[in-house]
Amino acid sequence: MTDQRQENPLAAIQAAIAEKRGRKWAFPTFDAKRTAMIGCEVSRLGLAIAPKLRGAIPRIDWLARTLRASGGSVYWSHFAPSAFDGSAGAILGDTEVNTMRTRLGDPTWIQVNEGVQGAETDRIVSRPGYAAVGNELRKIFKEENVDTLILAGAETDGAIDSTARAAASAGFRVVVISDCCVSSDDTAHIGALIALHRRIADVRPADEIVAELRRGIAG
Repeated sequence: MTDQRQENPLAAIQAAIAEKRGRKWAFPTFDAKRTAMIGCEVSRLGLAIAPKLRGAIPRIDWLARTLRASGGSVYWSHFAPSAFDGSAGAILGDTEVNTMRTRLGDPTWIQVNEGVQGAETDRIVSRPGYAAVGNELRKIFKEENVDTLILAGAETDGAIDSTARAAASAGFRVVVISDCCVSSDDTAHIGALIALHRRIADVRPADEIVAELRRGIAG
């Protein structure tokens, strides 16, 4: 194990999984026309929850623009106003739930961030909980023959983790973009990425996915 892998626990897990699997990635290539990107809380709300999202927005925009150009589809997911009416609200506590409900009632908090170009052509969906892949999106993806989902946004240990698990359970190939996902807690962020790569998804950086999509365009 190299010094870099010793310093980077995600790299260490990726190397161990690759050795066991016999190849670096579970899903090394993409058919862009069968690929959809889901951006979770790429919005004012997402920035309030996880301020580090601001630094990831240019990469999220780059990824979305490349996927559109290659024939794929882009979706932006945000919490529904009722998302914290049940057990999720009990976990957060009354103060935070009241803040979330107030923000979710104001459309300016859930609009796609202005740093994302071309989002007006994408579809925006609300979700009743943390997982973005529910009945509505599964139906759309089936109709559009989508088999691969690329995930970005906030938070890695919340909506991204839940969406990845729901999507994998529904049979989708899932790729989590490591430098396009953020959390309010760095330890939770890296822990979620490691857990997802071990069992659920490929965890890869944006530049690799953009390069793969561009190869498809060039071909």
